[in-house]
Amino acid sequence: MAPLPIDISMTGYVPGTVDGKNDIYRNRKRLQPYPLVQNDSGYESTINSHSSSLPSLPSPSFLSLASFVKCSELLNNESNFSSSTAVECYEGDGHSIKHHLLDESGFDECLASLAAYESDECKHRVLLFFPKLDLEQNASYKARSSFSKTSVENLVSSLGLSTLFIPNLLGWPNYWSPELYSTFDSSGTLETVDFFCQYPRFAIHGPGFKQRLPVSIYMRYDATKNLTYYIVSAPESEEFVKNFQSLIDLVCNYGKESAFGNVLLRHPLETHILLSKLSCESSQGFINLFRQSMFAQACILALILSQQLTKYRQLRAVDELSAQETADRKGLADVTIELQIISKDVNKLISDVDVALRNLTKMQEAFERLDQSSSGHATTPPTHRQQLGDTLQYLHSSMDKQKMWLHNYRDRKDIAMSLVFNLVTQQDAANNISIAKDMKRDSSSMNGIALLTMVFLPGTFTSTILGAGLYSAVAHNNSIHVSGLWWFWAAITFPLTGLVLILWGVFCWRQELQLGMGRLLGGIRWIKGDDIEAKG
Repeated sequence: MAPLPIDISMTGYVPGTVDGKNDIYRNRKRLQPYPLVQNDSGYESTINSHSSSLPSLPSPSFLSLASFVKCSELLNNESNFSSSTAVECYEGDGHSIKHHLLDESGFDECLASLAAYESDECKHRVLLFFPKLDLEQNASYKARSSFSKTSVENLVSSLGLSTLFIPNLLGWPNYWSPELYSTFDSSGTLETVDFFCQYPRFAIHGPGFKQRLPVSIYMRYDATKNLTYYIVSAPESEEFVKNFQSLIDLVCNYGKESAFGNVLLRHPLETHILLSKLSCESSQGFINLFRQSMFAQACILALILSQQLTKYRQLRAVDELSAQETADRKGLADVTIELQIISKDVNKLISDVDVALRNLTKMQEAFERLDQSSSGHATTPPTHRQQLGDTLQYLHSSMDKQKMWLHNYRDRKDIAMSLVFNLVTQQDAANNISIAKDMKRDSSSMNGIALLTMVFLPGTFTSTILGAGLYSAVAHNNSIHVSGLWWFWAAITFPLTGLVLILWGVFCWRQELQLGMGRLLGGIRWIKGDDIEAKG
């Protein structure tokens, strides 16, 4: 079965091999896939206060000005928004929940009614908006919201939507902390609470993953009106968001005839808590899938170990033994690749669990802030408020325990990788010992050959000299006659021997010089590569 394709167009990664010529870390494209403006910070753009997308600053402060400038750049990109608003909306007034499909005009009417809404201490009004995210290559973050640009501007001006959330609304992969802001009147009474965060993306561990847009959720509670509204920005395929909407539809369809008609209307953070619960529960399937994969590789590794322990008892022929060792090395190579994938997955799961823990911690802080103010839970029964607090604590403890187990699995994976490394090292050591024994036998043979050569070499040299005609003897005479051409033999032999030795020395010196230059140039390229990495 062919592997499913993975979209890496937004990562800046260029496939290659890890070597000096095509290093995937040094030759990758240094892309900026999500530029807000020409510079990275986005604060040096020229903003015309009369032509800017946002009508006015939410509050007269430099912090508001900073978010105002950044969001102006996003709002000026028409590709970030749909031409006309199309969102699902759930509205609760304390007695029932209604489901609406809002277009541009319907959304404007809804905002107008909320702006004119007056406080009712006995009824906690809630509105939930579900804008969808779709892929769009020309958008700032490669994602387009189902909100129109005008609708987002009206949210900021009419309902006080924090401009800090606009990047999240448009699909920005937020690696920063969840945000919690509050305002108070002159007497210190709570007026508004803004809490928004981006949920962990556990679904990227599932099969068939191509590209997952983030899920960002914004909550604003207005204590002066006893009004809470949510914006749940998510792709259409996000399962836990669809499960949450199914629960709301259940309330919409049967709320009048049942006892849970106001289940979402009692506390401002109840929707956030329920979404967090569904998100954490959705992680269990992916963690279980990872756990099964890791245990499967552990079983394969145990099988290889069992085969190695018994192969010397079962195999006798050298060819069979060699074939078995080759099969074992291939099996270990496959296990090593799978363990590397498991290592990547467990690190990603741990980071996702960390994101969930940070969201829950900040959510607990928001819950306590609302709990300290009587206006934050005037319509919430004490029993229900305690249930929400206990649920938050339970979710936090559960994710902390999942993190503990994931660290345990990572330690097991490290032990397995160490075992594979030791097995391969032992096989290599055994092969090296075998090679050394063979070389020793060959060396013994060469020593015998060298000894025989040394025995016959003097005689060979003597017979060669005597057979060259330089010396002659007369019959019945004990004297030896030396030829007058012996100097000619010496004049040719000794210089030719010296020339051969010189050429051999030059050849060896040239090889050493080329090797040294190669090492020097490689070191220079490595230093330059480190400088490029530091500057990049």
